[in-house]
Amino acid sequence: MADPVYTLGVEFVSGSYTNLASLCLQGQVERQLATLFEPPREGHAMFTLVNEDGRFSPQNSASPYYPNLVPGKALKLEATHSGSTYTLFTGRLIKLSANPQVGDRTVLIEAGDGMNKLMNTFITTSLYVDTNPRSLFTGLASLSLINSFAVDAEIADAIPFAWFNDQQVTRALERVTSFGNYVMYEDGAGTLRLRSRYWQMGASSVATYAADGTGFDQFELDLSQESVHNRVKISGQPRRQRTAVGTVAWLQEQISIPASSSIGFFLDYIDTDDPNTKAPAIDVVTPVPSLDWFLNIASGATTSGGTDRTSTGSVQITKFGASAVCSIFNGSGGSALVTRFVIRGNSLQEQPVLSAEFASSSSQNIYGRREFTLENDFLNLQSYISGYAEYLLASRKEPRPEVRFGLRNEFPDVLARELGDVVSVVESITATN
Repeated sequence: MADPVYTLGVEFVSGSYTNLASLCLQGQVERQLATLFEPPREGHAMFTLVNEDGRFSPQNSASPYYPNLVPGKALKLEATHSGSTYTLFTGRLIKLSANPQVGDRTVLIEAGDGMNKLMNTFITTSLYVDTNPRSLFTGLASLSLINSFAVDAEIADAIPFAWFNDQQVTRALERVTSFGNYVMYEDGAGTLRLRSRYWQMGASSVATYAADGTGFDQFELDLSQESVHNRVKISGQPRRQRTAVGTVAWLQEQISIPASSSIGFFLDYIDTDDPNTKAPAIDVVTPVPSLDWFLNIASGATTSGGTDRTSTGSVQITKFGASAVCSIFNGSGGSALVTRFVIRGNSLQEQPVLSAEFASSSSQNIYGRREFTLENDFLNLQSYISGYAEYLLASRKEPRPEVRFGLRNEFPDVLARELGDVVSVVESITATN
């Protein structure tokens, strides 16, 4: 059987990939599903390149790739077999490590997939009301500048209220994933995918690997109590929209704005009925001059006293789910004070926490109390929460076998395998079937 031809491309120059496969001694790619029990993690790739002439040394000005041997450059690993091309990894360089030792002059290049960029990305969103997780996932991906993403069409749940205020993208995506017991991963081609909880159930296309046929380079079967959860608690924080418009944010200090200038600031929304509690807001009203905000040259004055300069000003606000970005312009020929500034709207007030807890005494008698707790503010239906907790207990109260195996090269099958594929594994000594 013919071996595949690999291409290890690095985009040293924008729009053009340089193939380094002929200088690659070895490589490794790791990617993982994000599930309720596994948080999102970046996919990682490492390649060892021959560096006898120093061409891959980042500080070598004589290198044909200088000065582009730096983190951030796009990397792609592909394999071609029988006329078909398979993309095995897509990402960007995150580290280069050069070894000058005689007889081992190599450089180790490391790359991370799109998740790497999201680890340090924070977002603030508008408020989503009665939103399908597909729409929320799409919105998060767009705000995070994710180039390629896809969501299963069969995800049909509804999230009542959702917003993110200066939150890490991976944490936001984790909340979406845990809400519906979904599965998330980035495939080899760099597409971030959200799969439904029914994904691959009853899959008709199943690859079978048998020790007597293809054989394994390695094979392990573990049955450990570490996978046991025999006390499951799930809770959510429902909210109710206040029916009457009230003040949801205000500027406490009086700000001075120079002539023909503007000043900007953030305001966090508060609960209309409890000024000490922050709460997201809906139906936020654009501040009205001479009602919600005033400009005057005298401290504390509005329409009486001092000199009213409200008519020379203007206000712009950008509304988010839990805060607003505000800008006030003073168009007069002299400085002015913002003597009043409030934002009105309907706050989303917290209701009593909903929770469900299920336990298996028979499992606890054997393995001790092994707890799993999920808190997700998207959950607001008691029936959904109870069903979720009951399902998790039923599926986790006993140890779950874990199989790890390394396949010998079976081309092109091993090239086409992707995270989440359903496979059938047969091995007689461990009675795996």
